[in-house]
Amino acid sequence: MKRAALINDLSGVGRCSLTVALPIVSACGYECAVLPTAVLSNHTGFDSYTFYDFTDHMPDYIKSWEKLGLTFDVIYSGFFGSAAQVKITNDFMLKFGKNSLKLVDPVLGDNGVLYDTCGREILVHMRDLVSKANIITPNLTELCALCGTDYPEKKITLDRVEEMCKNLGAECIVVTGLENASVSEIEKGRISNLVYQNGKVCLTDNKKFPVTYCGTGDVFASVICGVALSAKSIAESVKIAADFVEICAQKTYNNNGDKLFGMQFEDKLGLLKEYCL
Repeated sequence: MKRAALINDLSGVGRCSLTVALPIVSACGYECAVLPTAVLSNHTGFDSYTFYDFTDHMPDYIKSWEKLGLTFDVIYSGFFGSAAQVKITNDFMLKFGKNSLKLVDPVLGDNGVLYDTCGREILVHMRDLVSKANIITPNLTELCALCGTDYPEKKITLDRVEEMCKNLGAECIVVTGLENASVSEIEKGRISNLVYQNGKVCLTDNKKFPVTYCGTGDVFASVICGVALSAKSIAESVKIAADFVEICAQKTYNNNGDKLFGMQFEDKLGLLKEYCL
């Protein structure tokens, strides 16, 4: 059986991070090994939450995996609460990632604003981490931060997004959640993901809903992680992920689901099996 290492925070309530990645990647046929970066009572979109930093425990946790002689087909990282965690994950990829597909979701900010946890030191280590990855999945805010570029005050063109991807120089960049509010060519009411690989660009196109559900990016990246080794190409895995998100968002919207609790994806997991034979 294939094995995936999932490095992310664990939020007890609210579909995001590990509570999304674990079931989705498992449904794609992986045995999942979970390395928490933090444990929260619920994600930070709620009015109150508890937060327990796992940084001090991560090195010993990883040493135990080394003693077991674990190997991984996929390594997938998400949220980091400190620069130290990014550095630990850099070292993890050097130790375990020689023959692995490495996917980094650089969780740094959204809508032109960086998260409070995203300081200069995290950015330095994150740029190092994305250089080791086979696939990275930044949104436009995160792409700008990684490139050292200010978030655009006005709409930009797809050519400009492509130029930033080229300058960043990662192996494959999937710029997520592009919409008409930020990119001039995107049709209103639609949402797109741009795939940049080997100097070539392709674009997905899906329905945009009037509600943004917490954890949507985690669902998207987790599906890519789960199907990438089975798909014909990274572009195909991105299309599968985008279509899965649309299906789950439609179900949640029809059910008047609370955006803080995330997308209702659980009974749709069977749809992923046909891609992971």
